[in-house]
Amino acid sequence: PVPTPTPPVPTPPSGGCCSWDGGRNCGETTDFCKSSQSNCENFCNGQWISGNGGGGGGGPGPRPSPTPPGPGGVASTTRYWDCSGGSCGCGYIPQGSSDPAHCPSNALFNAPSGNRYGAKFYGTAAISMSLGGRDWLKGCGQCFKVSGTGNVGGMSGKQTTLVLKSANFCPDGNPLCKAGPHFDIAAPGFDVRGASLSNNCEKLFGGTNAEKFFACEKWPGRGCDCDVFSDRTLREGCQNFLSLGWDNVQVRYERVSCPPELERQSCWVQNGEKWPPVETQPQWCANN
Repeated sequence: PVPTPTPPVPTPPSGGCCSWDGGRNCGETTDFCKSSQSNCENFCNGQWISGNGGGGGGGPGPRPSPTPPGPGGVASTTRYWDCSGGSCGCGYIPQGSSDPAHCPSNALFNAPSGNRYGAKFYGTAAISMSLGGRDWLKGCGQCFKVSGTGNVGGMSGKQTTLVLKSANFCPDGNPLCKAGPHFDIAAPGFDVRGASLSNNCEKLFGGTNAEKFFACEKWPGRGCDCDVFSDRTLREGCQNFLSLGWDNVQVRYERVSCPPELERQSCWVQNGEKWPPVETQPQWCANN
């Protein structure tokens, strides 16, 4: 999973808060984002309201902490695709390799029309410990309804809902995962080489073939070309995440029962507690 480099969380300043409506009101958010102006503006895409006012006049004081981890609340997000099989074993063994690779079906795909969650896409994420993540299998298979508002390009201000299944663990080496509820959303092409804790793309697929997995690592500052993927599942997963316009946005989440399309996903238990070789790669690993 891709960590976002951050300084240690400081003591919250007096009378300041993080806003997502142009500085008019304090926003409900995680402890990490509301702890300092630096965290709010540099890592959480918010606008800081100081104690002596913000926006058009006297700003309100900080709001209470968000709902604690449990049925639902507020979470931060990032994106990753480190090619590794993952803590939940949702992977396979590529040809010529002894290490497992992430199943392509971990990427976002179109949710059925009229689904009961109102979701546009289903997909997977690495989850923080506060959401139930652990090093190996402990938090696997949970599903979350996640709603966020775009902050890039034409999607700015537009809300999208996803259902994400926990298919990996986001460790405390990622400061946002250590700070509180966090979803590191699986998105082919969006891993960042300089920040990724477990990127294994070059070892698994070779230097030239691995380059496509970094096609969007500098987005949104630079372009993102999802067409570099010849595999349809990976290409569409890249395009689907790009279409959200989510650059590390805040989301609201709630735990939900998994839809069949995510329940059937090929992970450790479904694979008989082993890594299937690519020759016998299960259908629900190759696509969904």
